[in-house]
Amino acid sequence: MEGLDHAAITQLTAYATDTTPTNRSYRRGQQLFCQWAFDHDIDINNFSRSDLLNFLTAARSNNYSLNTLKLFKSAILKFHHHPAQFHNDVDIVSLFKKFAIDSPPVPLGKPPIDLSPTFKYIIDIYSQAALQLKLANHRAAFLLGITGLLRPSDLHRIKLQQCSISQSGCLTLVISHPKERRGGRPIIKHITIHPHCTQQLFCPVHAFKILCDHPQACNHRPPDILFVDCNKPQIPVQLQTISKWLINLVRRSTDIRPTPSVRSLGTDLAIKNGIPLDDVVTLGNWSSAALVENHYCRERLTQTNATHFILTSNAVQDI
Repeated sequence: MEGLDHAAITQLTAYATDTTPTNRSYRRGQQLFCQWAFDHDIDINNFSRSDLLNFLTAARSNNYSLNTLKLFKSAILKFHHHPAQFHNDVDIVSLFKKFAIDSPPVPLGKPPIDLSPTFKYIIDIYSQAALQLKLANHRAAFLLGITGLLRPSDLHRIKLQQCSISQSGCLTLVISHPKERRGGRPIIKHITIHPHCTQQLFCPVHAFKILCDHPQACNHRPPDILFVDCNKPQIPVQLQTISKWLINLVRRSTDIRPTPSVRSLGTDLAIKNGIPLDDVVTLGNWSSAALVENHYCRERLTQTNATHFILTSNAVQDI
């Protein structure tokens, strides 16, 4: 970075130094590579293709999974001065194909999850949520998250002053700087959440209202913040806190680890109950329908009675 002043260097390196979920996920791979490079007297900013192949092969021998190795590769390339040369390298592609072939088989479907215990808890805290800010937080986070297909980070970034409820009772959430980007630029995401017309116990719009008007928070919360600390309502809750709320609620219904996200469970329930896949992709801002089908549909077995249709065909009846 010869010739660059401090401000330019700061801007160019911010993507690698900011405390983001992506950078945190890269940390383990980068630490391992730094140690490996030090042991082998290799420049971490100018390593060769062979060096990368050797490190990944060594990591594989230590039983790291295929997905972890892919993450390691992405993390390591952040160090290199010219990472583009590795992106379509034939040998690196071949190595990962070999890793994939040698990996344990992956079940095509995922076990279904009965969320009844979680929903029962939501019912149990319905009347208490108006009295306890903690429970109002939990109820609103879960119902908004599962009906809006939202991440914890989406809930954390709700701009309360820009949210609105229409005359028909629909809630529009405004989320600033979500994970998705357009052309590399941050976006503002608008999510419409409809009220549950027949069951107020499960209504996300009602849960939103209860939390907004909660007496412990409404006069103390920062003006643009929905979720605030139950003991110090003048302080916004941390992203990790919202994530823990949702994990603990889902764990009332399953002991599967890692715990499925509320966003993924909402996506699966939407598809299972007949919402068109294209609408689910739009609502969740998913990158593609294929991504949803391949990774978030928990029940893949058709409920159609194929036996009946196949064995009552003309070919069988003519025998």
